[in-house]
Amino acid sequence: MTGAGLARVIGAALAMASLSVAPLESQEPPIAPGHVRWGAIDLVLVPDSCYGIWLLAAPNFAFQDRSERSRMIRFPVEPVTLLQWAGTARALAHAPVSVESSDEPRFRTTPRLQNRADGRFILLAKSTKLAPADQRLQLVAVDSVNDTRWKTFASTEDVDRLASVIEELVPHLPPRRPPTDSTLVDDDRGPGLEPVAVLKIPSPRYPPELWRKHRTGRVWTQYVVGTDGRMEQGSFRAVLTDDPQFAEAALRALEGATYRPARVRGVAIRQRVFQVISFRLSP
Repeated sequence: MTGAGLARVIGAALAMASLSVAPLESQEPPIAPGHVRWGAIDLVLVPDSCYGIWLLAAPNFAFQDRSERSRMIRFPVEPVTLLQWAGTARALAHAPVSVESSDEPRFRTTPRLQNRADGRFILLAKSTKLAPADQRLQLVAVDSVNDTRWKTFASTEDVDRLASVIEELVPHLPPRRPPTDSTLVDDDRGPGLEPVAVLKIPSPRYPPELWRKHRTGRVWTQYVVGTDGRMEQGSFRAVLTDDPQFAEAALRALEGATYRPARVRGVAIRQRVFQVISFRLSP
């Protein structure tokens, strides 16, 4: 394989959310996403002036099952709800471990952090038993519709770091404004919605410098698929990347991609897409 060889793309599966017909810049405030890595799972918080904050969760390269690394759980969440959950998670993480009791449940948990009862949520669980310190806390991410369930051990420091990211991000969000087209849903599971489907995505070319250094990595992308089935110019954003060269390679590939546009009751609409693209060297 040469330095200009093809990347192995793990991100064929898409996680999607509808976008109103307003210009993209009116939807996305100029605030950097918040990122926290918890063991084998990464969490990214993407500000959105219409929907509050998008919470994205996906496995990283520490996750054992490679087939899961292309998947993503994502949903919008109200900033106030997110702040309340962060406080609850911090309190649970710092609560002392009680003496084992036969009538006590095995785990204490935070409430589910979710947008609505559609089977997508995250929660923090803490063992009530005398487990090793590095195994008392677990982050659980679930999408029951797609039969996805991930969990990873977390430390008290991990919880504090996530809570701090949330507490720093939320106060700086701009004022909320509703989508300009109320006929469009804000999710990929709305009534009558047929989400975007991939027809063809060219394999990104592995950045030669990173190939020579045997660097692997991934890009969490966000972009808009227009009614013509192509990525809209200027809509691409790398919300998380291990190297800017990976993000550039992903952008060039997506510029040549074709899709079946999303439809609501047969009418083509624009739709925002979140996608994980992974770069790893062939054995």
